[in-house]
Amino acid sequence: MWVDTCRGTPDAWRLDALQKAIAFCGSERVMFGVDSGPGGLPTYGKASAEKDLAILRDVMGLSTAQLELFFWGACEAFWSR
Repeated sequence: MWVDTCRGTPDAWRLDALQKAIAFCGSERVMFGVDSGPGGLPTYGKASAEKDLAILRDVMGLSTAQLELFFWGACEAFWSR
């Protein structure tokens, strides 16, 4: 099972949601997601990625390898199955 992290959670709950998702599924099965159509990705995708990166790297202390899995590795593994 893979879990995407589309930002349906309010910012106030985001840390808790990411901590629980990674603890439950493991960092190799949780992937970045954004709730936006293609037209909104340049704005919302970048902002969402920056917010998640700050939480995952600066607060949760994920390694570079774990961050790479979150932002593209888990999705790549999902689609290559």
